[in-house]
Amino acid sequence: TPSNSSAASDVYKRQDEALGLDPSLNVTKKVSISNLSTYLSKYDVVFILDFRLSNSDIQALKQFVTDGGGLVIFMGLNLTYNPSLLFELGVIKTNSVDINTVVGITSPVDDNSPFVKNIAWNSIPETYNYTSMARDNVLGNVVLEEDTTRDALLITQDLGNGRIVTYAGWMTSPYNREIGLWPYFTYFVYMSILYSAQQPIPEYADWPYSPVPHEKDTIMIGTGILILAMFIGSLFIYFRRKSREPIQVSFEEKEAKKKIEKDVWEKIGMHRQIGGFLY
Repeated sequence: TPSNSSAASDVYKRQDEALGLDPSLNVTKKVSISNLSTYLSKYDVVFILDFRLSNSDIQALKQFVTDGGGLVIFMGLNLTYNPSLLFELGVIKTNSVDINTVVGITSPVDDNSPFVKNIAWNSIPETYNYTSMARDNVLGNVVLEEDTTRDALLITQDLGNGRIVTYAGWMTSPYNREIGLWPYFTYFVYMSILYSAQQPIPEYADWPYSPVPHEKDTIMIGTGILILAMFIGSLFIYFRRKSREPIQVSFEEKEAKKKIEKDVWEKIGMHRQIGGFLY
């Protein structure tokens, strides 16, 4: 995962969390590279985070993808100023892209893409910073676009035996922090890697590291709710039966009640009015 941004310590933070979340991914990070062709064969996928490559390294990377390797590209300021990587890989027709001029609203285009099927894109925050790639300048398959300008935001493309995923949103610090905190972001990074590697992709709810209740959690929660419902039901039945039972009053209590009623008539003044009336 190379990057040559000046804020390298923070640049990796969100991607680090995503890439390091699943132990099935063996990740090697590099903040600088040279002679890329000498060690590309060690990897299945290369994840480029706004990294500007030399011409020789671009050709080595192109050969790597052609031979069956996977490539994920997250754009940024560096690749926007120098998009030669996209041009040489055939992602765009001309060696020219722009910086966005509007706040990006993500809109799905390809309903058959697993990216669209597995992610609720209507929940993604606005994309404040992204590389503007006009649809007529894109050679790959546009999966996501900006709602107003129709700029391509997510592009997938096959090259030889390999596959490329290009995301236009800038995920280097300090850009688009809200997207980095989006619950689907880690899954999106993970999914991009699996897709480029041409591997099966689990659904969001089935991925063990997605922040949703999974099968075991659902069973435990359901069991707890069932036990609580049974306990409350038992209490309700018990107190309902108790309320229907006749109240048992002892002989002493009855006599005491009679005495209280009698004492009321013995209060001073009560018998005089009645007696005088009868007289």
